[in-house]
Amino acid sequence: MDSKLIDVLLIEDDVVDQMAFKRLVKTMELPYNYTIADSVASARKVLSTNKYDVILADYNLGDGTAFDLFDLVLDTPLIFVTGGGDEQIAVRALKEGAKDYLIKDSERSYLHLLHITVQQVVKHQRMEEAQKKAENKIKMLFTAVEQSSASVVITDTNGNIEYVNPKFVEVTGYESAEILGQNPRFLKTNYHDQDYYKNLWDTVKAGKTWTGEFLNKKKSGIYFWEMASIAPVLDVDGNMTHFIAIKEDVTEQKKISGALEFKVKIEELINSISTRFINITTDDLDAEVNNSLNLLGKFIDVDRAYILTFDTKHLNLKRTHYWHDKDIDPNLLKMKNLDIQEIPWIIEQLMTMELIMIPSLDRLHKEAQKERKVFEENSIKSLLLLPMVYEQNLMGVIVLDTVNDEKYWESDTIKLLQIVGEIIVNALQRKIAAEKIENLYSSLKQEIELASSVQTYLIPQWLRHEGNIMFSSIYTPSIDIGGDLFDILKISETKFVLYVGDISGHGVKAALMMTAVKSIIGMLIEGEKGDLSPHKIIHRLNNILCGKLFHDDYMTILMCVVDLEKNEIKMLNAGHPSLMEYNLQTKKVKVLGKNGSIPVGWMKNHIYTKNDEDLVSFDEDKIYIVYTDGIFECENSDGNQLGMDGFQSFMEKQTNVQNCLTLPYKFKQNLIDNNYDISSDDFTMLSFQKSSLKGKSKFKKVFVLNSLLKNTGPIGHECFEIIFEHFNNTQLATKVELVFNEYMNNIIEHGLQLRKDTVIAVQLEITDIITMTFWDRGFDWEIPAKSEEDIASLNKFRGMGIQIILSLVTKLTKNRFDEVNEAIIEFDPEKFKDEI
Repeated sequence: MDSKLIDVLLIEDDVVDQMAFKRLVKTMELPYNYTIADSVASARKVLSTNKYDVILADYNLGDGTAFDLFDLVLDTPLIFVTGGGDEQIAVRALKEGAKDYLIKDSERSYLHLLHITVQQVVKHQRMEEAQKKAENKIKMLFTAVEQSSASVVITDTNGNIEYVNPKFVEVTGYESAEILGQNPRFLKTNYHDQDYYKNLWDTVKAGKTWTGEFLNKKKSGIYFWEMASIAPVLDVDGNMTHFIAIKEDVTEQKKISGALEFKVKIEELINSISTRFINITTDDLDAEVNNSLNLLGKFIDVDRAYILTFDTKHLNLKRTHYWHDKDIDPNLLKMKNLDIQEIPWIIEQLMTMELIMIPSLDRLHKEAQKERKVFEENSIKSLLLLPMVYEQNLMGVIVLDTVNDEKYWESDTIKLLQIVGEIIVNALQRKIAAEKIENLYSSLKQEIELASSVQTYLIPQWLRHEGNIMFSSIYTPSIDIGGDLFDILKISETKFVLYVGDISGHGVKAALMMTAVKSIIGMLIEGEKGDLSPHKIIHRLNNILCGKLFHDDYMTILMCVVDLEKNEIKMLNAGHPSLMEYNLQTKKVKVLGKNGSIPVGWMKNHIYTKNDEDLVSFDEDKIYIVYTDGIFECENSDGNQLGMDGFQSFMEKQTNVQNCLTLPYKFKQNLIDNNYDISSDDFTMLSFQKSSLKGKSKFKKVFVLNSLLKNTGPIGHECFEIIFEHFNNTQLATKVELVFNEYMNNIIEHGLQLRKDTVIAVQLEITDIITMTFWDRGFDWEIPAKSEEDIASLNKFRGMGIQIILSLVTKLTKNRFDEVNEAIIEFDPEKFKDEI
């Protein structure tokens, strides 16, 4: 801080504290010009006539408190001084505008901090005042620029526009939002050659001011002249940071002088030709190129105009577009396919990328004898050849020739031809690019479809049953491939790790990261099997991803370690939506966990600790749910997002389930039925629960059929054994086994056509009745209601299998929840007693 004296007002009614302050100023030689007031009244009097850099005010002042002075201090920084135990007063003072506070103590050691506090407060105040002055100056300059009658453009050092004033918008017709970030070259008309612009850039990059004229084009297509002054902007260190251009529209002055009369016609022609290609489809492009050759040929008074393009090997020139005057015999031009060996001198000249003008064959170069023969065979008297160049590559040549008379073209005509030539080249290149894009799109689509197919193998199957625990999951990416990831890893018979994560972004990049992250997590869990702590795994994951994979990316993740032996779930939430439980008895939803930490990838050196973890019980009568935020972002037809509260409410009111297997699919189906759009983000949900015999069940068991459904026979026989053991009824057990086998055959035949996911779950439950429930992710197929008429008609429907099933069971109900089929088959044992 500088040595300028600080004007200090001390408001203190304690004489001893006053003396201590004076002694401090003298002893430390503090640069204070101070005044002391011993009451509210005296302070008011002093403040009414004097201004200070800082005020030190004791709270209790005999005739009032320091709060009585707040209306007078205004912009003067105030430091509040309170006694020990008055911290709440200090907090109030800060809220009401005090800059800082000090706590008195009996030894007055607070005075040792006073000068530091004063110095900091005054320094901060002076910086604020300086900043305000600078801001006012900037506002004044900005107002001047905004109201200027000249166009003002500011670019970065690469020429990208960062600011234009209203005059620029008025002159060009472009709104600022349309052009911010663009290079001013979008105004170019190609009237000026490359050397012109090179001189401009060389000048300003050398730190000098460039002054000159531009022939530019407005948004409407109208050409206009500008007188411009362009200069570099330097920072305090002399480094070039920006360029500023101040431009005046001088079109009218140029027109008055008559210099633009012919150029205006050129502009109109260029505008006419260029606008033809703005919204044209690639199918109509060839015809429009021929129309442009027609306009150009007539304007510069030639008899023919045509385009010759190179083949892929650059060995031949092929005529692709052609126009001729109505009085010219089209058969005079025999040039359709031309071997470059027939015109070696012309090819050599074209490779320089410069226009070739031949006003007369008599003026042909002596080395162009082969060309003379070609020209004479095609009745050419004079010609112009304009190389078609795109990104420094020679694509072909635009030829304009005369048949009846020799002709010489002025420089303005040459420039016109160059401009039109560039327009045509860009149009033809657009057609080539469109064809390439179409091919690329087709190839990319195939690759994305392949990536999507591969990704389906990286996520768990939709259903999993391991001993006393069941899992069910749903994953619907917002596009073909997504960035959500989840997995279920079996550590032992009683311990499982499951996690769900969401990588920032969508599409191919997020999907590739998902694949890599999933592999890394699997490796880390394998290495931590002896001590499975979520915070250790996520800590190591953060270190790896920040160091090698994530740059501007991050991911949220919820990791759970489920222990069936301890009946507990240990979890860590790193910026992810919380674990939920769905109570099967009350149908209520509850959010679990109070701790957590930041997303993975936010901070490289962040430490995830055990304190970030939560521990919750794993109960039999509850379903546990993990998910991603794509669920919250679903919008209904009114544009309202579901949100967290909506998620809980919707789950309670709309999703009535008995187990975790159908919960994700019922929830998604209910969202769709209630007009929610689930496509805005990846939609991921995983539910899990304990297998339980709670309730009215005498027996309950879930079978999962994997491996291409090879174990259907043994499971059917096990159903027979279970029923026989409970009812000692061979006929009943046989019918249950038969129904199992027949229904499985129908699922395989009609539901799983060409489906990769062949997991089927079957639950056999015995209460007062026998219930067999099937779940599969096959195609939807209908079963008629059970009636004699319907059964009789099944010969035309599904064959004998369905007839057999409907004739043997008491009731068959089939439901569809999104991609999951549910079939509930009931047997009444009472009806089979006589068959024992």
